[in-house]
Amino acid sequence: LPSPTPGLPFPPPELVPPPVAAPASAPAADRPAPAEPAAPDPSGWPSSPVIELTRPKRGPAPPTGADPAPQLPEVGPDAKPADAELADAAPTRPGPPTATELVAQLGDEARRPAARQRLRELGAAAQEALLRGFPGPVLIDRDSLVPGRYPPIEEHGPVLALLLELGPLIVPALPRELESPVIANRFYACLLLGRLAGEQSCELLLPRLYDGVGLVRQAAREALVRQVSTPGFAAVRARLTSDLIEAEGERVRYALEATVWFRDTESVELLIPLLGHRDPPLQELARNALRELTRQDFGLTVRNWRRWYGKNRHRDRLEWLIDALVTEELELRSQAAQELHKLTGQRIPFDPAGPRKEWKRAQSDWLAWRRSHGPGQ
Repeated sequence: LPSPTPGLPFPPPELVPPPVAAPASAPAADRPAPAEPAAPDPSGWPSSPVIELTRPKRGPAPPTGADPAPQLPEVGPDAKPADAELADAAPTRPGPPTATELVAQLGDEARRPAARQRLRELGAAAQEALLRGFPGPVLIDRDSLVPGRYPPIEEHGPVLALLLELGPLIVPALPRELESPVIANRFYACLLLGRLAGEQSCELLLPRLYDGVGLVRQAAREALVRQVSTPGFAAVRARLTSDLIEAEGERVRYALEATVWFRDTESVELLIPLLGHRDPPLQELARNALRELTRQDFGLTVRNWRRWYGKNRHRDRLEWLIDALVTEELELRSQAAQELHKLTGQRIPFDPAGPRKEWKRAQSDWLAWRRSHGPGQ
């Protein structure tokens, strides 16, 4: 190398490599925004019949471009020979799946039959795991549910079917689900209680008749209609009666819904005054409720409704429906005929759009059937 010359830089500038600039960070505007998490379904209704399995948490990933240092085993006087370590590392045969794992497998269509059979064999031992997974994968679309025509709860999902098989054993755990913030949990707790709790369900389900979600209110009505003739239903009827007289706003509307669903003919006397309520929408609700119960329509005229009810209050509702077969309104005639068939199982030829003489003939046939079967049939 040449000797440095006094007063001149060494090495010469042309031999010095330029400094490597650090990579500039991208402007904030050019950086991709972090992905926002998908908003959860506020209803909590299962959107698909797949349950995600719990995965173990992973540790932090190594920095990009960094090669992890190899972990070398320490060798000491007590170190095992290589063949002994291989023997220790031999895979062990897995044991049978736990109840929790089996419940998770119910979300996999291919594994569902075997998991369901194994859980059925476990019986009460699977109860805790099934309740933790409540309501499980739901196989029915909520939009396909038609009031009064719900499929049997066994068809709604495998967890629900297995809980139903456990019977009254699970009833003590269901009130907790009635208070769940998840709509699907409250909905299915109502339906299960209706099947399993008997008269006890009246007290438990009464608050759900006033639930803020219509689907849950309907589930409570579907469940409680089974108990209308039991002594326990008296408390439900008393609450509805009180609210029809004294309540305002949504509460009286919900009481109207339930009263009509339970076909409580004694409530007609309480509905008539609501025709003169200061709230016009409530007036119409009361009128529609009276139409449903009586299959008659006197509009919003309180006096006409009271006159009709005074003459018919002691007659059986089946007789109200037979009277409605000759009412002037086509819709009411048709609804009366459909409900008569539903309540009695009888089919008497009737064309609601036919001539009046055919209405009269069908009405006579129904009256003859009624006389031959007597009251209460």
